[in-house]
Amino acid sequence: MKQKVRFILKNPVAVSSTAINMIFSWGYKDEKGNYKPLKYSTGQSVNPKNWNIEEQRAEGSYSDGVNSELASIEADAYKLYVKLKDEGLTPGLLKSELDKNQPITRNIKNWADSAKYEHININKQRSKLKV
Repeated sequence: MKQKVRFILKNPVAVSSTAINMIFSWGYKDEKGNYKPLKYSTGQSVNPKNWNIEEQRAEGSYSDGVNSELASIEADAYKLYVKLKDEGLTPGLLKSELDKNQPITRNIKNWADSAKYEHININKQRSKLKV
């Protein structure tokens, strides 16, 4: 079976942002013979109104960053598949290896977001002191 990546929304009928999950299938079967793809949280989210179902990508003003991250995760999944396919690759192993590759990007984004909010909080405190 050929490898296939799809991106889906966790809650496609949400009224606000919802998580974007990656589904990576490559023909893996569990011990019962059932096909089991990897379902992987990308760490990205989007409002369903800004999601193109057919393209499986975000649309709108902030979509470049989201889509860039999705492309990066997709490329990592394919690279890891090629690297590990002959070593008894399972969804759990692929997830573990993807997690090793992804945290730096996520941590930088999370750090930048928290620094932005910290900066806002510091400015609020300064304005309170000036009064």
